[in-house]
Amino acid sequence: MELLEQIKTRIEAAVPGAKIEIVQNGSPVQQHSLLTDNEHAVAIGLQKTGRIVTAAAIIMVAAFSGFVDGRIAGLQEFGL
Repeated sequence: MELLEQIKTRIEAAVPGAKIEIVQNGSPVQQHSLLTDNEHAVAIGLQKTGRIVTAAAIIMVAAFSGFVDGRIAGLQEFGL
């Protein structure tokens, strides 16, 4: 715990306005609650970014299919 306090002090000295809180996670109940929170956070993140990733994939497919259909041999290589 002493090492963590030293790291906290160094970071707070180096970064103005930084507030660092050290949380001890000792009991299995607390560990399980953190796991659930992380799983929930990942699920929310995937829900929010799923559309963007899918749209980017569709745009890439359209762009590469345009390279394949093009008449310039150098660009056709990018599509194959």
